[in-house]
Amino acid sequence: MVSHHALIDRATVRLGSLFVGGNRFFARSVDAPRVEEMLPSVSVSVPTLAGEGIHEISAETPVGTLGVGIKVVQWCGPDYPTIVYHHGNDERPFSSSRFSPNTFRDLLVDHADHLEMNVIGLRAPFHDGTTRDYARKMGDLSNFVAMLATSVAAIDGIVDQQEDSVPVAVAGVSLGGWVTNLHRAYEGTADVYIPMLAGAELGKLFTRSTYRRLLGRAGRENPTAVEQTLDFGEDLRDNGTGTVYPLLARHDQYIEYERQRRAYDESNLLVVDRGHITATLNPTPLREHLLGVLTQLSRP
Repeated sequence: MVSHHALIDRATVRLGSLFVGGNRFFARSVDAPRVEEMLPSVSVSVPTLAGEGIHEISAETPVGTLGVGIKVVQWCGPDYPTIVYHHGNDERPFSSSRFSPNTFRDLLVDHADHLEMNVIGLRAPFHDGTTRDYARKMGDLSNFVAMLATSVAAIDGIVDQQEDSVPVAVAGVSLGGWVTNLHRAYEGTADVYIPMLAGAELGKLFTRSTYRRLLGRAGRENPTAVEQTLDFGEDLRDNGTGTVYPLLARHDQYIEYERQRRAYDESNLLVVDRGHITATLNPTPLREHLLGVLTQLSRP
């Protein structure tokens, strides 16, 4: 019997496909390098972070100049641990609206005072406009790869500023979880990684899961190209560093549990009895998992 968690995931992606219409993922083109191939061509200069506030910066990439946002929500000092958080797909992480999906707010910002550490959020390229604007940009796989590579590079710029003597954690949900794993695979400079509702078979999310309803024409006609460009499980297993505390949802119809669990050593894997949507709409287990790991890092 299909759980109600799975049914909600399936219904949500059907509605999403109706909303975006022809502006689906990779509808126009699947001509793109892999993330690790694009990374050396991404130039992003992260300003010195030594206090609370928002920094709007630019990244030079093969697809053009992209905007990135960095928000320091809490600054305790350079000798304190740091958490760098990346939001989910089509979220507005710096929005103050309670009607806007915002896991950064729900998991960290509203609870930062429980942590003795620096709390920093990243806003990915293409996430400062409307949903329709974002959907149009995602018509080209090259833009999607540039978004991922830019987020990885920006996170690395933040991590590089932190003191070697104190731990740095990178975390995220959904899209943010994929970026967390990509940073671990291709940079590996953080001490702790907390990917939630994500794995390493990113291409197969679009080609083989229920989420394929959002895959556009070029992607549907070239599924192998999508998988070869976006899947990075082998690289994560070969290059992954740091201690990992992943979370997956057993009934997730997008980040399929049986497929994506292979990215992890299951000793630290937490599995919740939710779907993708129900896990984010009622994020208490995600928040408890994240804060539980971060509390261990906080300065005594």
